[in-house]
Amino acid sequence: GRRLEIAARILSRAQGNPFFIQSIVIGLRETYGDSLAGIPERAEDIALPHSVQEVLLSRLDRLGEAERALLKGGSVIGRVFALDAVRVIWSESLDSDVVDDALRRLNLAALVSIESRAPLFAAFQHVLIRDVCYTTLLPGVRQAMHRRFVLYLEEALGQGARGASALL
Repeated sequence: GRRLEIAARILSRAQGNPFFIQSIVIGLRETYGDSLAGIPERAEDIALPHSVQEVLLSRLDRLGEAERALLKGGSVIGRVFALDAVRVIWSESLDSDVVDDALRRLNLAALVSIESRAPLFAAFQHVLIRDVCYTTLLPGVRQAMHRRFVLYLEEALGQGARGASALL
């Protein structure tokens, strides 16, 4: 029935790409709720993104400010990032409770996973999530964040083996 029509349409749009399929389904759930109760009756009336980047941008737009800040900061660092580094590279301070809550929500949204707790590291669930977040940064902001990250690295490496091991 209807669910099969929707699934066929998603599969056709995603051309069999598992990450694209997963992203579309998560995006639909974020838009219409887990039960998909508000989804249009006809499968062809459901607006589906044309690319993985489009669905990811749409998902990012629905996030809160703290979640977007965390993702953007992490995207400057790489696929795996230290939360302490993200706090440092943002010019305005990010409260650790706010960061922890945002990280929990991003983990539940399947955008990042928690890699370690001490020190706290997270990883983008897919490199495309990182890439899309990175492209949303204005060039001047991106450059300033890279400069602050270099300073963070220099300071951490200046602490000898203890600082370097925390980075690895």
